[in-house]
Amino acid sequence: MSIFTGVISSYVFLMYFLNRKRVKIEISSYISKVTFEGQTNYFFKFVNRTNYEIFDIRVEPTFYKQVGGVGGYSRKRYSAKG
Repeated sequence: MSIFTGVISSYVFLMYFLNRKRVKIEISSYISKVTFEGQTNYFFKFVNRTNYEIFDIRVEPTFYKQVGGVGGYSRKRYSAKG
């Protein structure tokens, strides 16, 4: 019985610990548009809602287009890279 109790308590502790370590990031509702050397750039503000520093945020924009499919609509995914 003590092994079972140890396994359950370890599981509960790990779930609690890992949930607290999860990164919570929000994107601000304000977007800055800046033109520099003839190129338009957009800047987003990321708000860190955790108590820890966050390094190396990578963004990969993806666009979705709704297309007709059998029995309804489906989405087609396009990368913004090209």
